Amino acid sequence: MTLARNRCIPLNETRNINRTTKCGDNLNMKEIVFGDSEQIYKVGDRSDTIYSVQSGFVILRRPDPKGASHEQLLGPGAVFGAAEVLAGSMRTATARAHGKAVVLAHLPEAVLNTMLDRPETADAMVAALISTIAPGSSEKAKVPIIGPGAVQLVALEQTLIDQMGETPITVNRFPFFIGRKSENRDSYIDGPVDGPVALILEDNRPFQLSRRHFSIEREGSRFLVHDHRSFHGTIVNGTALGAGSGELKVHLDSGENEIIAGGTGSPFRFSCIVPTLPGA
Repeated sequence: MTLARNRCIPLNETRNINRTTKCGDNLNMKEIVFGDSEQIYKVGDRSDTIYSVQSGFVILRRPDPKGASHEQLLGPGAVFGAAEVLAGSMRTATARAHGKAVVLAHLPEAVLNTMLDRPETADAMVAALISTIAPGSSEKAKVPIIGPGAVQLVALEQTLIDQMGETPITVNRFPFFIGRKSENRDSYIDGPVDGPVALILEDNRPFQLSRRHFSIEREGSRFLVHDHRSFHGTIVNGTALGAGSGELKVHLDSGENEIIAGGTGSPFRFSCIVPTLPGA
């Protein structure tokens, strides 16, 4: 491999979207600022650059041969896009910014140079790469940063981001209820709710969200979603709850989980990040 230490990444290697870019001290690296939902790359693109998240979040969406898709939320320090570069294949996932995100684009040579110049960083970089270079794997990434007794809830649609913000909500008291703000009361969910342990959201007619739609609960060493007989039901990792499905509860997996409150086109789409608890 020829090492190139004295040039910026050409624009055609970071695609042709207008955005803020600047070269770092290492001329094999470029800092790129992406706006909310802006695409970094898509399935089928040429794989010539490895990326890392400097700030903000990136959603990596990988299609599944069975017709579903898996999403992974990547935060600061995460490395992505390395698998296809190392394998010499086309992109097998789509990456887009979740909110404003600052991403570093590295030439493959730059990653090797960094390991050679700073060997003390090699183990951490390899660990980060290994955690993200398993294309096609059905096993979801473990998320150890939340803490053993909490989950994180992230909005995945812009209309929901406008209400919840871009920062993940850490949930550490259960049950945690999600529902619609009542038209007749400022903030009210039918039934027993433990004080502030609730996320009450605005919705417009025709409603997708029920006033008492679903809750996230802890059951021993597992977390689960409980649909409270909502009108349109809840979809968890492709499994339908409520709305005539016959099931009202389903356990969440360690790592990333998709929760849709309402039908498949509902804007109330969340990512729920779950740690691995002892005994799970």
